[in-house]
Amino acid sequence: MQHRVTVSPYICILLPAAVLLLPLRFVLGWCIAVAVHEWGHYLALRLFRIPVWVLEITPLGIRMHTAQLGNTEALVCSLAGPLSGLLLISLSRFMPYSALCAFVQTLFNLLPIYPLDGGRAFRAGLTLLQVASKTVTAIEDLIFIIILGASVYLLWRLNWGFGPTIVLCGIFAQKFLANRRENRYNRGDNVF
Repeated sequence: MQHRVTVSPYICILLPAAVLLLPLRFVLGWCIAVAVHEWGHYLALRLFRIPVWVLEITPLGIRMHTAQLGNTEALVCSLAGPLSGLLLISLSRFMPYSALCAFVQTLFNLLPIYPLDGGRAFRAGLTLLQVASKTVTAIEDLIFIIILGASVYLLWRLNWGFGPTIVLCGIFAQKFLANRRENRYNRGDNVF
């Protein structure tokens, strides 16, 4: 089976902008953190012999289009990325910027909001415990509202202003809407 790699056109805009606006050590640190995180997912998928058809490189990471995963495989594969981030964090003495970026990425990715890794693991774990899907969705919605409210409150207390709050709400809203729409990612459908 042939693998296909696609690159989002936004990478061509955002990567040069990041290099111009941010210190190069942070841009390289973030790229290394993303690569290590996604490599963890890929190794777990290969461990279960799950084919990866498409690697889609986006500004927020790499999406892997795969065959259908069972709940156990989904739980392990979704946690493999954050666990590999922890490995990078443990190398903070040698790679401080990559470790810092891996820490932020791991913390964000472990939020129990689908389609983040924490949300995938949470959903797979509850399904393994045979919790009804409507109950899982209700729990996810409640967690989403609590995390969003706590984040907005924290930004307000830190006096970060209106802009970062709107950006954060937009990111959370995009994740929330991804949970609501029919999502072919990781559903075993190789028609893209």
